[in-house]
Amino acid sequence: ARAAAEAAAEALRRELEEARRDRAAADGLEEMERRLIAATEASRLTAQENKVLKAMVHSECEERTAILHQLAALQMQFGLPVTVAGAAPHGGGWAPAAVPAAPQPPPP
Repeated sequence: ARAAAEAAAEALRRELEEARRDRAAADGLEEMERRLIAATEASRLTAQENKVLKAMVHSECEERTAILHQLAALQMQFGLPVTVAGAAPHGGGWAPAAVPAAPQPPPP
């Protein structure tokens, strides 16, 4: 009877140890799931921020182009040499180039 009780106790110890390992594995999986959710959320926010920044850069470039056109028109209006900033897209810097002025009508 004692041997049977010891065997049963050993079986219970093994079951308890296995349950502890299973619980530790489940806790590890839950932690990985929480980290995955956090990383996914951070990635989504980064993608959204990227879209916003791209839209802002596009808007600023359009505004810059419009201002340069206005500048060229004013230079022509006042008979100044017309310069237009031609640049590589997004960050290429200024590359001023002379643009021939439009022919002026003869004075009256």
